[in-house]
Amino acid sequence: MEHFKNLNIHLIEENKISRERFLTYLRDMGFSNISTFNCGKECMLSLNERPEVIIMSQGAEAWESLIYLKKIKEINPDIYVIFVADKKDTSVPVSAQNFGAFDYFFKGYQLESMLHISMQKVLDVIRLLNFTPVKSRMSFMSFYTL
Repeated sequence: MEHFKNLNIHLIEENKISRERFLTYLRDMGFSNISTFNCGKECMLSLNERPEVIIMSQGAEAWESLIYLKKIKEINPDIYVIFVADKKDTSVPVSAQNFGAFDYFFKGYQLESMLHISMQKVLDVIRLLNFTPVKSRMSFMSFYTL
């Protein structure tokens, strides 16, 4: 169980106060291996650190966040990307899932609980994949992300 809490997590959030909130929530959940970035470009340059989870907050320019999401998934499709969308445009999270986001939620007053639910989903899938025969993994992941 402790191995799962030691996931390499990259957090992309341009707002310093929001970034600190995310960090606090993740640490409260027991995660400690967290790197933070102001933008997708910074995170792209650190993909050699092999993050297992990327929490990507929608930047001021939604299209830019989606482009970085797409590039990240092209480089490593096995990274679990959680997309945190603004409530301004509901089409953005749909596009994020089309580009390979594992999960998404909207920024708001329930940020902590939504982050907890998304991280629990990641942990559940990792646990299941660790106990699933290799040839069954692809069909399971395809089903789970529908």
